[in-house]
Order: sequence, then structure tokens, then C-alpha cells
Amino acid sequence: MSLKTFFQDPENRFSVELFPWADEFFEEAQSFLSPEEILIFANISNIQRKKQYLQSRFRLKKKLSEITGTAPQQINFQFAGQGKPFLTENPSKIDFNMSHSAHYFVLAWTFLGQIGIDIEAVREHRFLTEGMQKVFTEKEIQFVLRSEIKILQQQRFTKIWSGKEALVKAAARGIFTDALEIEIDCDSWQPRRLPLAYGDVLRWRLSFFEEISDHIISVAVKMDSL
Repeated sequence: MSLKTFFQDPENRFSVELFPWADEFFEEAQSFLSPEEILIFANISNIQRKKQYLQSRFRLKKKLSEITGTAPQQINFQFAGQGKPFLTENPSKIDFNMSHSAHYFVLAWTFLGQIGIDIEAVREHRFLTEGMQKVFTEKEIQFVLRSEIKILQQQRFTKIWSGKEALVKAAARGIFTDALEIEIDCDSWQPRRLPLAYGDVLRWRLSFFEEISDHIISVAVKMDSL
């Protein structure tokens, strides 16, 4: 079965592209880096992280260049809140976000508001075995533990956690400051409650993609208008 690498929201609110990490990556990708990014790249000592930084910047700038018509070398970023990137020059009003796991890099974009994305491997998370009450509400905990099957608990935990990550990334905020103020309805899989700083909860939408083996991709979009 071929790997699905493009995900389109049924209501055309956003798009997602997925890229497996490559073992080798061509050196010309460094030409896409700004002087500041070249310095960051040079100072990364871990070889795997170095490859991932180069690939993620290349994929991001290449996709934004295709969408906006701006040359990759002319694309520069500023950062909001907890490090969410945005374009220094953005006449197209595109919002974008990215995430990665050990095996994949994902990129999401929209023209309709704010967007956040998260990809998580379904696994034994430290909060699942200790301290779940630090990040999940009572209703979320009850939903996770409703099943005694370990893998199902892991899947439920990962989906809620990933949804929260996507929401805080869209809002350019932090997961550990906002986690308990965010509650996801585990029937509709939409946010039931959000911190006041996020605005009207009805303007937020969550989407989940579970086609990638042992992974969950979550996308949160805050619509500019209902």
C-alpha cells in the first residue's frame, strides 16, 4: 500500500502534506536557508536533528514558494508567542504550521484563519501512566480509562493529547499552561472548552487523520468568521 502524503479538508478549510524523513538530503537545500538559519544549522551537533532541520526548512519554504509565488530564498520568518512561525511579508494572508515525529514531517496551511498541526505516534506516553490529571480534565481521563485494553487507552490518550497540541500551536501558546483549560468532547471530537485568550470556541474546528500506521495527525483551525 502506498503512503498517503496529502490530506484535504472536506470543507476546503485547509490542506496538509506529509513527508517521510530522508536518510540522505541534497546539499543544495542549504541554499534555501537564510543567514540566521545557516547559523542555527551549523550549531546543531546531532546529525539526525541537523538533517531534520534542513529537510523541514527546505520542505516548508518550497511549499510556501509554490503557494505564494515568492522565491524560496526570499521567504523569511518571524515568530509569535511560543515560537509559531509566520511570514515577514504575507500579502496572501496564509497561515501555516508544522510538526514532526521520529518518522514524518507534516505541514498544514490555510487562508481562512489560524492553523496548528500535530503528529503523534501512538505509544506509551509518560502522562498515561503517571500524572494524567496534570494535562487532562476529569471527563477526558474517564474516556481514556473506560477501556481496559492498553492499546485502546494509548490511542484515546494520543488523540486527545494531539488535539490539544494542535489547538495551542494554532493559538501560539503553550501546552503545559493551557492543557487543563482545554477540554475536547470525545463524542464530537471538537473543543468543548478553551481558555479565554482563544476567543469564541465556536470558531474553532478540529480534524483528525488516522490513515498513517500507528500515528495520529491533528489539525486545529480558528476561522476568521463563522
